[in-house]
Amino acid sequence: MSRRTERVNELLRTELSKLIQRNVKDPRIAEGLTSITEVQVAPDLRNAVVYISHLGRPEERDDVLAGLARASHFLQAELRHRLAMRAVPGLHFRFDPSIERGARLASLINEVAVPPAADPAAASGTDPLAAPRNDGGALDERDEGDDFDEFDDDEGEDGEDDEDDEDDEDAD
Repeated sequence: MSRRTERVNELLRTELSKLIQRNVKDPRIAEGLTSITEVQVAPDLRNAVVYISHLGRPEERDDVLAGLARASHFLQAELRHRLAMRAVPGLHFRFDPSIERGARLASLINEVAVPPAADPAAASGTDPLAAPRNDGGALDERDEGDDFDEFDDDEGEDGEDDEDDEDDEDAD
């Protein structure tokens, strides 16, 4: 896709969103939440497929598409007045289920998620992500020392504090 068609796609999406929100008075479009997710303009800029997403009852979706199809000539005329384009593409509306699918997945995840108070490991005080212990609570040999001492910011390469090295330099 060329840079020009990408710019036209984004421009049409922005302007159509504003027009549908503010100027279209069809009550079928006002039901639920309707948004434009994407616009794909043909390379010759004669036609554009406008993908819409609708959150609401499934039977409202067909009404919204019918309302937008009926308003397409009005939207084209308004775009002609607003945009500096030789020809405004013909608008064809299609349903995009991506937002609806995402909302459904989010609700499924929320149903499956176990609240912390209902989690048996949280109630017993044990951390299921804690490292296993070998003899009833004694530390493993890998847990005995602090492995991050070599990355301490206060120490230089020789293991001495950098602040002491600076003091030694000032004394010279």
